[in-house]
Amino acid sequence: MIDFGSLDIFMPNADELLAITGTATIEAGLQAFHGEVDTVIVKAGAEGAYTRCAGTISHHPGVATNVMDTTTAGDCFNAGFLGAWCSGAPFDDAIAAGNAGGARAVACVGLPEK
Repeated sequence: MIDFGSLDIFMPNADELLAITGTATIEAGLQAFHGEVDTVIVKAGAEGAYTRCAGTISHHPGVATNVMDTTTAGDCFNAGFLGAWCSGAPFDDAIAAGNAGGARAVACVGLPEK
């Protein structure tokens, strides 16, 4: 297993989580951390995001959108989540902002317009 040291938030996508943990499902991958990282946020495309925060696993549904290009989706999720979280938004609202950012990114080719 990877030594995560003092990492507070880890945000892999679903494929990365499964490869790192050697598990077959997102839920099993989240369970595999056993508190090594305070918060794990897994980006799961159209499914939205799965989280493990304070030992509780939750699913946060994605935003329905017409997918044109998945380039930058994960980065836009991260930016939406971190922007909201660092501005003081509650955790669930920050995840919703991440999901919205990812959905906006896939609805166009290249980077979304401001």
